[in-house]
Amino acid sequence: PRPAFLFAFNSNTAAVTGSGELYTWGKGDAGQLGHGDDNGKAEPKLVAPAMFSEGIRAVDCGALQTIALGMYLILLLPSAVCPQLFALN
Repeated sequence: PRPAFLFAFNSNTAAVTGSGELYTWGKGDAGQLGHGDDNGKAEPKLVAPAMFSEGIRAVDCGALQTIALGMYLILLLPSAVCPQLFALN
C-alpha cells in the first residue's frame, strides 16, 4: 500500500496508509516497531491492525519507542512484549 505519510527517526521508520494502516521497519532492538519482538525489519511490516480498528491518524518515532494516535486511542510501542493502549475519553 502507498503511504499517506511517514516519519523517520535515525534508525526506524513508520508509515501510515490512507486507510489508517500502520507499517514500521528499521532497528527494533527495544521493541519500538511494535511487532511483538525485538528484531529489526528491513522492509515495511504491518503492525497488528486489530489493536486499532478505527485506523491511525498520526505517528511519531523516537529512539526507543513509536507512538501512534488513533481516533479513540494512543498506541505506545516501547516494548517487544507488551504494547500499551491508552483510551481517549
